[in-house]
Amino acid sequence: MKLINSKIDYIFDFSKNDTYSLVIENPNEFYSLTMELFYQCSSDLDGEWVFGVNNEIKSISKNLLLLHNYYEFSCSSKKIDSLINSTILDALKTNDYFEEISSINSELFKINDKICEKVDLPIESSFEIDFDSIVKLLNYKIKDDLDFLNKLITYIDIFIKIKKIKVVVFIGLFSYLSEQEIDNLIKQLRYMDIKIMFIDNYDKCPFKYVKKIIIDNDLCII
Repeated sequence: MKLINSKIDYIFDFSKNDTYSLVIENPNEFYSLTMELFYQCSSDLDGEWVFGVNNEIKSISKNLLLLHNYYEFSCSSKKIDSLINSTILDALKTNDYFEEISSINSELFKINDKICEKVDLPIESSFEIDFDSIVKLLNYKIKDDLDFLNKLITYIDIFIKIKKIKVVVFIGLFSYLSEQEIDNLIKQLRYMDIKIMFIDNYDKCPFKYVKKIIIDNDLCII
């Protein structure tokens, strides 16, 4: 599993290192390289960045998750809600809740009969509670009270399940989390078998176990 860029004379080989820190000290080059990566992750078009698995080129947008705007990212969206609902639906079906669902329907029929008796109109009701309606009724969401680190991990975990991503790229994350929190994040993502890349405009990574690549102002690799 490798990530390369036509402007960088280096191969990010995730089979050799599962965590990289890429430091781009030149401001213009930092913007250019990260903007290009953002563009490719947001679309399905080719560009300067190339991702490959077993010598086969793969889509950047389908295999990488790029995180950069930490104020706006959310664990609530149509895709995420759909994943939550389908996960809970599978749990309901595979854990044999048929007896409980039948009991709910029985009670609802009794309530419905009582309501119809009180209404002096020729009405009838057609309904039946099933697994899908239970999930919609209970309206499951990701908890809003998660701290930033746990929200980040949850968000990544969701996208692993939605898109089967293999690499997470963080831009400027060292400005938002402490050293201990970053260490905990790396350990958690390693446990999830996710490869990691941090991109910053100056060296903020204190960990010796992270492979560090620095591109200086003269665009030379250190």
